[in-house]
Amino acid sequence: MADMQEDKLELFEQEIMQRAQAQRDAILKEAEQMKRDALGQEENRLLDESFHRIQSQIDEIKTENIKEISRETLALKKELFKQREQYLSQMIAEARVELGSFAKSERYEAYFLGKIRELAASWKLEGSTIKVRPEDTAFEPRIREIYGDCVVEADAGAVSLGGAVLVNRERGVEVDLSLDAALAGQREWFYRGSNFNFD
Repeated sequence: MADMQEDKLELFEQEIMQRAQAQRDAILKEAEQMKRDALGQEENRLLDESFHRIQSQIDEIKTENIKEISRETLALKKELFKQREQYLSQMIAEARVELGSFAKSERYEAYFLGKIRELAASWKLEGSTIKVRPEDTAFEPRIREIYGDCVVEADAGAVSLGGAVLVNRERGVEVDLSLDAALAGQREWFYRGSNFNFD
């Protein structure tokens, strides 16, 4: 009987040891899982921090690159604007020389009197002044013959290349048919219509 009790006791001890072992294993397993979870969370936190730091650095680099590109683009545009202005100034200077030659030619008189006819046809107003370059005052008798009663005035400031400007202060009218205005109009046309812009 003593053996039986010893066997029971031994079985009881084994069962307690098995349960203790099972509990120990469960606790170790749970601790291991908690450790893995904690490591996973820390890893995620570190990865998240690294990602945000790297993203921030990338954003800074992008911003600096964009600023640099903008600076380079602005410098390039300034240089192109400068070249365009030089090109246009050269073209205008050459055109002025050509117009000066034209105004000294035999063809100029017909052109000039044609402009006076245009003024007479569309803008014949009593009390008008027709401004011309000083050299064109020689045409005054022809101007009066075509236009009628008017004042012919030499005005190198208003007309330096040729043509005529009609002014009627009473009516508030100014009609500029000078070569100067035509040349200035070409400059404006060049800016608008030449497709030589850098927007």
